[in-house]
Amino acid sequence: MQRLECSVQHYAWGKKGLQSSVCDLVKENYETIHRKKIDTDKPYAELWMGTHPNAPSKVQPSSELLSSFLKSQVSNYFSSEEISEFFQIRGYEFASLPYLFKVLSVNQALSIQAHPDEQLAQKLFKSDPEHYKDPYHKPELCCALTDFEALCAFQKLETIISNIRQVKELQALLKSQNHELVEHVISLKEQDIAKLSAEERKTLLQKLFHALMTSSKSQVETHLPHLINRLNQSETKSGLENLILRLYSDYGNDIGCFSVFFLNYVTLKPGEGLFLGPNEPHAYLSGDCMECMASSDNVVRAGLTPKFIDTETLVEMLTYDDCALDKMKCNGEKVNDFETLYAPPVSEFKVQKIVLPNQFDKYQWSTNAISIAIVLEGKGLINGEKFVKGDVVLLPFNATPEIENAGNDQMVVFVASTNITNISVK
Repeated sequence: MQRLECSVQHYAWGKKGLQSSVCDLVKENYETIHRKKIDTDKPYAELWMGTHPNAPSKVQPSSELLSSFLKSQVSNYFSSEEISEFFQIRGYEFASLPYLFKVLSVNQALSIQAHPDEQLAQKLFKSDPEHYKDPYHKPELCCALTDFEALCAFQKLETIISNIRQVKELQALLKSQNHELVEHVISLKEQDIAKLSAEERKTLLQKLFHALMTSSKSQVETHLPHLINRLNQSETKSGLENLILRLYSDYGNDIGCFSVFFLNYVTLKPGEGLFLGPNEPHAYLSGDCMECMASSDNVVRAGLTPKFIDTETLVEMLTYDDCALDKMKCNGEKVNDFETLYAPPVSEFKVQKIVLPNQFDKYQWSTNAISIAIVLEGKGLINGEKFVKGDVVLLPFNATPEIENAGNDQMVVFVASTNITNISVK
């Protein structure tokens, strides 16, 4: 068992100062570790736990890089199955963690984005390493800690076509790109759409999304303000309309504001989750969450961001599955009174949420995998050592840690580990 010192990312979309769960978790040790005080005007967007080189964790008290520590402790921390699967078969860097564990505090929308599958990740890394810095895919799991908003996967084709018919500014924008396509789409009757094959639905959806995302800046600057003015004049606004106004306030004349007519607007309650597989469009909007993913930082963006945009790649890579949302819901399986398991269909990671409601409650578990645990709430003992909110610990594959709640309030611990015991390794 090894305590970790973890890195904070200060992305502009993060919550500021003590409004951020990330800041709240790190505040006790921040001054000691970083030799500076919490800046209440600075965004504390993400806490990274892992070996990813963009923000690597360090072991305490030596401050040795976790990746370096693990190279000298491979057989003590990784099982033989993990060594075979991730380093010999999958090609992850030797002794690096195949997952990246995070806490996110989102104040304003992240970019309209998707993450590549393994084949595309390798291609992008080879052709454009400046923007795609590793050859790995990036499936990810989001578990809400607070009320959480996101755009995720495509709406039903029927709903998108209805939006095009009803929202005159959207229709005008799309016609400026492909007048013939839009006239054809709005002429379709319900029975015509019902007769489309799965491939025909995907092809039509791709053409429409391509027309949207490749709209010229001048056309967006013409039609989006008209939409905003109309919404502002409306006495009653839907949640979706308020979202559009929010996005416009944060990002101005950005094509991403129109994406709400194509993507599902999803709200999660604490404990509810989403598994975002490769090549699915999404954007986190607000709230705090735990996130676990394959250890990659590959992101293909196309809106709601000042960062590098790669619209053609995004439009080309997406699945265009308008039934994907139901498959993405990942609310966890209640293992027992204390543990909920989030186990997506990938070998790189799974997440356990452990809640000890009462003082002196004890719980012992075994992951059979190298794990990182973080105390989200409360205080207690892990294998007899004192841990408080914000503490992070690395556990070897053969550990059977026991947690005891030593406070007056509930103790909440999240654990990330590899998932090869639940997945058939091919």
